[in-house]
Amino acid sequence: MMEILEKESKMILENKQYELENKTKDINMQTLIKNLNTRIDYSNFLVLILKVKYNTDFSNLNMYGLKGLDYIKSAVNICETKIVDYDFNEDIIKKIKQNLNEKKYVAVVFSDTPLITRHTFLEILDYFKYKSLCALKFNRGYVFETEYLKSVEKVYNPQVQNFTEEDFIKVTDQKSFTYCNEILKNRILRYHISNGVIIEDLNSCFIDAEVNIESGVTICPNVCLKGKTTIKENSYVGFNSFIKDSLINKNCKIENSILENSVIELNCKVLDYSVIKNAKLNENSIVSNENIIGG
Repeated sequence: MMEILEKESKMILENKQYELENKTKDINMQTLIKNLNTRIDYSNFLVLILKVKYNTDFSNLNMYGLKGLDYIKSAVNICETKIVDYDFNEDIIKKIKQNLNEKKYVAVVFSDTPLITRHTFLEILDYFKYKSLCALKFNRGYVFETEYLKSVEKVYNPQVQNFTEEDFIKVTDQKSFTYCNEILKNRILRYHISNGVIIEDLNSCFIDAEVNIESGVTICPNVCLKGKTTIKENSYVGFNSFIKDSLINKNCKIENSILENSVIELNCKVLDYSVIKNAKLNENSIVSNENIIGG
């Protein structure tokens, strides 16, 4: 997912050269953002991630290879970021003011929204700047002008604007955690499909966020790809395969086998319930018949 987010960020920033239209008062939010004519200097923003307290710390649980908090940090890391412990009984404005620095603006997000994306976060900042606001309340967070916030004890009637609802689903219990996991799973699968990967069964395929798969790879049903696995173009991952922290080079076939922390060179086949762990397989090798290599 780190690579996914970085690619998304690059694409967003490269396309942020817009033409400004004369009539803006009645334009909806999407058109306002589209017509922004200058790039925002995101280095002027401080982002506070308020780490909220629940009976279970869902922000530190594994969600396809990363913690929920990691997804949030990746979404906002274009700005300076600070994680702040927060109790719902605390005065939120006071808490924010205690953690301000020299940045001109401060954005506030919460640790219980792991689905927030880079795209939505930048959309929020762009909207705030385009409208020249001093205070903005969005679905699950805020953006403030720092000097304004320093000058007030309470924030009354801030501008309210909602953005992509799915990005702000809160994880507060096991049910919502499972629901968000399913959304995240589908986001990861859709990303790989959009990059030319063939995934034969979305329901039985599980891919961690940091897995890298090149175009032309085929993924069969009942496949699990974990950790920092990379699969190069035109390889085939067959039924019932488990691959973790491994490099699969071009034109390989893996089926009914387990690979962990290994390197599979060009044109190899690993078949028939074989196991390769902590090993390197040379080019054009064939491993089958429940063979075990490494350990």
